[in-house]
Amino acid sequence: MPSINARHGTGNFQIRNIRRIKRYLDKTTLHHVVRALVISRLDYGNLLLLGATEHEIDRVQRLQNNAARLVCSISRREHITPVLKELHWLPIRERIQLKNTAPEYLPNLLSLYTPQRTLCSALDITRLNVPRTKKVLGRKSFSVAGPRAWNNLPHAIRELDNVSQFHRKLKTHLFPC
Repeated sequence: MPSINARHGTGNFQIRNIRRIKRYLDKTTLHHVVRALVISRLDYGNLLLLGATEHEIDRVQRLQNNAARLVCSISRREHITPVLKELHWLPIRERIQLKNTAPEYLPNLLSLYTPQRTLCSALDITRLNVPRTKKVLGRKSFSVAGPRAWNNLPHAIRELDNVSQFHRKLKTHLFPC
């Protein structure tokens, strides 16, 4: 998986090159080129971003914002959220949550939340146990970051049993209003 620095550098390189040929492309073709050369690199290796720091995620978000500005021909002064919404691109934080699906062995790292004494939270059967860690690296592991992300979802989404409905509701939930 490429590092965040490599991903950022390659993405900016591609944006500069696309900007040079932009006048020869119509908007639809430009959108496809940017998605193929820049956005696909943002999605590749999203697991790397699961436990990334705010600074690292912000760098990748700026790259996505620059790609959106290129496609829609807007200046850096204009607000980016409506542009991302128009392109139907999720912001990076939400994209990380949406794109990270677990391989077969990862559910073995998860356990249901069962408090040792009677608590109101014991009624929520969809909660996962979040292991305690002392190190920053431990918080980046799937066994900690995964349950934390899951528990932060609304109960109505966590209780869905249809994968396509779950995916649709999750994307709707993560998309900024």
